[in-house]
Amino acid sequence: MNSLAGNSKETRYFCEESLPGAARIIRDGGLVVFPTETVYGLGADAGNNAACQSIYAVKQRPADNPLIVHVHSLDALAECVDSVPEDVRVLFDQFSPGPLTFVLPKSMKICDTATAGKATVAIRIPSHPLALRFLEAGGIPVAGPSANVSGKNSPTSFQMVHETLRGKVDGIIDGGDCSVGVESTILGFSGGKVQILRPGAVTYEMICDCLGKDAVKPFNSGGSQQSHGVPGERYAHYQPKAQVYLLACKANYNLRNRFPQGQIAYIGLSEPELADENIEKIVCKDVVDYAQNLYRAFYRFDSAGCQAIIAELPPRTGLGEALIDRLTKAADNRFLD
Repeated sequence: MNSLAGNSKETRYFCEESLPGAARIIRDGGLVVFPTETVYGLGADAGNNAACQSIYAVKQRPADNPLIVHVHSLDALAECVDSVPEDVRVLFDQFSPGPLTFVLPKSMKICDTATAGKATVAIRIPSHPLALRFLEAGGIPVAGPSANVSGKNSPTSFQMVHETLRGKVDGIIDGGDCSVGVESTILGFSGGKVQILRPGAVTYEMICDCLGKDAVKPFNSGGSQQSHGVPGERYAHYQPKAQVYLLACKANYNLRNRFPQGQIAYIGLSEPELADENIEKIVCKDVVDYAQNLYRAFYRFDSAGCQAIIAELPPRTGLGEALIDRLTKAADNRFLD
């Protein structure tokens, strides 16, 4: 464990052996950045209003945007909600611990600040081994939205959170790179059906295979997710400093006509057919690789001073649905024409 003096806090660094120290900070009302399989989370005691208010302050997050709560077991989850529907138990057995979040009526164990005053809580059990040990050591539910300034690129590596949050939080757990790379799937439950409120690595097809297609409502990108208490879906999100432009099909673009100055970057599944060869590029081998690399690529491109990022859209199936959702928000619907 190391320490580093920052702007206003001394940020302590933790590894597997020192996780009990990180858990003590959470129990004492502090802020700890912790790794998950999806993205790094900015953690605080989910039952402590003042601690959760600190999350909003550090992230510059709107007060009406609820936080996702993390626990280490189904028993711990059950203590945070009024009841656990049978569909949740079935999905838990299949996909949890893992990148799947449930929106359920909350119990008194979760403070109003964590849910932005809503009667429901978004809650999940992460699969990252350090996250599970950290949560178990703390013994309390931990609110943990992505560890970034609201609206900006989500962190999927220790380096990303180290550079952006040192001096602003009490602790950071080094868990290496996140294995999934995009935020969890969020599910709501109403009218006897499961509704996908945010797509993620647990896909529509996987949920249909588990529950049956008739029991599942697919993600609606134009839907009113905020009415379901879905964290992060009401506001601009996932945006790097560079402007992102979406590429819907392979074509030959002379990007220098549009961007005469500055570095240009590309990420996608296919080798880009671009007139300008002087670009930073990442060609991913499949959608899993694309998801794992997306936010780290944005971070790399921003660090290189890129002015524009060209992102190829993947097929709208499986994990591609989640990638399209993140890319569309990152680009603010800007397409190359």
